[in-house]
Amino acid sequence: MTTANTNAKKSCEAGCTKSSRHDATSRCAKCKQVYYCDRQCQQNDWSKHKQICETLQKQFSLKQEELRTQKDKLESDNATIGGFISQIREEIN
Repeated sequence: MTTANTNAKKSCEAGCTKSSRHDATSRCAKCKQVYYCDRQCQQNDWSKHKQICETLQKQFSLKQEELRTQKDKLESDNATIGGFISQIREEIN
């Protein structure tokens, strides 16, 4: 279980009554998609969650790779634009 770094309010996936009193701040360490209020709730939900955990983990990994690819392209585009700007500045001077 990992602690989520988000400001969005999450509710416990185990459907416990504790989540109405406080936010679910931890999530499954494997798929990183399902939130729990504590370790006991995660353990209680595991028999249901394990059926979809691997699929969620694959989806998360694919999304992360897609975001890395987009970031790399943006950085490359920014470098190209920076080169054009420098070239234009040299031509103006």
